[in-house]
Amino acid sequence: MTRRPYGLVCPISHACEFLEPRWTIQILTELWNGSTRFNDIRKGVGNVSSALLSRRLKEMEALGLVERVEERRRAPSAISVPKSR
Repeated sequence: MTRRPYGLVCPISHACEFLEPRWTIQILTELWNGSTRFNDIRKGVGNVSSALLSRRLKEMEALGLVERVEERRRAPSAISVPKSR
């Protein structure tokens, strides 16, 4: 099923378009609760597949809601939530 935008200029409509896909709110909640590693986010959210979690995080990164941070001493990366916009 393809999502259709609401086509409205209202900021609430834009937020609803982003938050509508399944798992998005749960992922954001887990990030706000302090999880920064992919596997920690996945465990905290629950029944989400790795592929879907990865897709949602990439969508959030493209929108500037999260940032991927490379770490030298550990495995691939961590996610950070910008403090303010």
